[in-house]
Amino acid sequence: MKKFLVPIFVLILIPHIFADSGINSRLSIEFRADYGKVSLSNFNENYSNVFNYGFTNMNATGSEINTIPYSGADIKYFLTQSLAIYLKADYLNYENSDIVKDPVTGSEIADSHVVFNLLYTGLGARYYFGSGRIFPYLSIDAGVFTHMDSFWEVMTDTSFTEYVPPGDSYQYINFSGSFFGANAEIGLEWKLFDFMGIEIGGGYRYGADKVSYVPQGIFTSPLFNLTTLDFSGLYGTGALVLYFGSAAESGAQAAAGDTGLGKKYEQWADYYSGQKNYQKALQYYLYAFKLTNDTAICKKIAVAYYYAGDKQNAITYLEKYTQQNQSDDKMKKWLDALQSKSNTK
Repeated sequence: MKKFLVPIFVLILIPHIFADSGINSRLSIEFRADYGKVSLSNFNENYSNVFNYGFTNMNATGSEINTIPYSGADIKYFLTQSLAIYLKADYLNYENSDIVKDPVTGSEIADSHVVFNLLYTGLGARYYFGSGRIFPYLSIDAGVFTHMDSFWEVMTDTSFTEYVPPGDSYQYINFSGSFFGANAEIGLEWKLFDFMGIEIGGGYRYGADKVSYVPQGIFTSPLFNLTTLDFSGLYGTGALVLYFGSAAESGAQAAAGDTGLGKKYEQWADYYSGQKNYQKALQYYLYAFKLTNDTAICKKIAVAYYYAGDKQNAITYLEKYTQQNQSDDKMKKWLDALQSKSNTK
């Protein structure tokens, strides 16, 4: 079934990609805030039971981490007004401590402290649907998560000999390295002004890291089985979007360049017309008209066709010229004369 759906989807999408009916911008920068679920089941099993696994007589349960906030920024470059490529950077910063206190004195016995500092960088593409001010979108990107300073430490007061062995005052696991990540997202982008908009969306984030560490202290207990940090899960996002440049400005610049080149073609055509090389002149006049869409050139094209012996095309371009230049009585009379001769044949 998938073999049939993929080509159908592509055929539907291609006309939209080249329609250029989407966001009128050349570059945009997003400042994002995400909040999502994570799949830290393996970590949570060890983290929530650390006091029971690592210490005798310490009947306490730690917390579980099921959601994590992100923040980040995207820089997008629009290939068309419906299709953009982007560079994405997300930063995850999460910290949690579980503390066990002596029930009599209230003094701290143990502190299980975890910190996740992760940077995600990736490349992706986004397609915008529709036109106007509100654009549904679909985006996908892939890249790497990198641990910036992630660790899990357990600190204890060894004076509480009933709970803590003398040599287990501090134990530490360092999470380091990089691992593959990806995001798939859908949402709405609302272009409030030409320079600014907002975005709301949701998606699925993938990122699972295989954990490797040398056990020390309480982590040498066979009850611990920490193998994976899985940050995959559904998420929601909101963003402030800033737009730079526009297709209209780019089009105006291109048009200005085309007009300048068109004038040069017209000058070359004038030269060949003066040399009575009308076939060569027509090549450059027609190029010039195509680039500038200046109907004044149509008069020169008509003259060149006339002297080249092509009266019918001379009439065609005189009609284009006189439609936009009604006050040129001389050319109107010439057109009438040519049409009369053409009709009598």
